[in-house]
Amino acid sequence: SAYFHAQNCSSIIANTASEASILKTEAQQNRDARLFSTAALSSAGLSLLFVFGLFGWRFVKHRYLKKVLEMKPELEGTE
Repeated sequence: SAYFHAQNCSSIIANTASEASILKTEAQQNRDARLFSTAALSSAGLSLLFVFGLFGWRFVKHRYLKKVLEMKPELEGTE
C-alpha cells in the first residue's frame, strides 16, 4: 500500500511539473505577443502623431502667414 501511494505521489508530481512547464511556455508566448503588439502600436501611433503634427504645423503656419500678409501697416506721423 505504501508503494502504491509513493508511485501515485510520484506520478502527481511529474504531471504537475509537466503542467507547470506548459504554463510557463504559454505565458512566455503571450508576453512576447503582447510586447510585439505594444511596440507595433506605439510605433504606428508615433508615426501618425509626427505626420499629423507636420501637416498641422504647415496648415497653422500657412494660415498665420496669410493673416499677417493681409494686415495693413499702420502709418504714423502722416499728417
